Amino acid sequence: MLDILILVPEITKGMKSLGSKALLKIKNSTMVLEYQIEQLRKIEKRHKIFIGIGFEADKIRKLFVKNSNIEFIQNSEYAESNQGKIISNFINNYSSDKLLVISNGIIFKNNPFVCDDQSKIFLLDKPKNHFSIGCHMHNPMEYLFYDLPIPWTECVFFNRLALDNIKDISNISKIDQMYLFELINNLIIKYQTNFIPEIIKKKDIMKINNNKDIQKAKLFI
Repeated sequence: MLDILILVPEITKGMKSLGSKALLKIKNSTMVLEYQIEQLRKIEKRHKIFIGIGFEADKIRKLFVKNSNIEFIQNSEYAESNQGKIISNFINNYSSDKLLVISNGIIFKNNPFVCDDQSKIFLLDKPKNHFSIGCHMHNPMEYLFYDLPIPWTECVFFNRLALDNIKDISNISKIDQMYLFELINNLIIKYQTNFIPEIIKKKDIMKINNNKDIQKAKLFI
């Protein structure tokens, strides 16, 4: 069974007064997070969705209080830690064979994610606004970092072996301060994890980075 983890714990720079971008409305009364979940339900019939929360956690919980297929992983220290904290909490509290991780504000259509037995990194076919982390096109992939030529979608699929290795990394306290791309780099460098590149068309995915992107999102969906 596929598990899906959406990371929404942080305060987006310059948006604290507007609240969590996961709660911004992009389709009638549908919020960003609700739209993400609508699309994720199309990926695979048997899956469970986890939401990593921190900033405005109570508001996000209330959205899905009656949904038994959604669980929350709270990071009360979201202001002092990064995405690795949520992933570490998931790894240490749940047993999973397959995990798709999606960053805050990433919306998509046409079911772009293929999740099978191999760990995958989802890349864009062309550059796009706000996707600033990338890689060189190698198979296996070497590493992720800023301003490299092939943009990363901020989505990744971990198989069971990769998840076991993350659990090993989670014994190191520094994982709490890692961003998702840093965790991926650790897996590549320390464990020789083979991430298969999977290309997504730029027209099928976008990132909401600020309030100005909401109008673009309405046109996108």
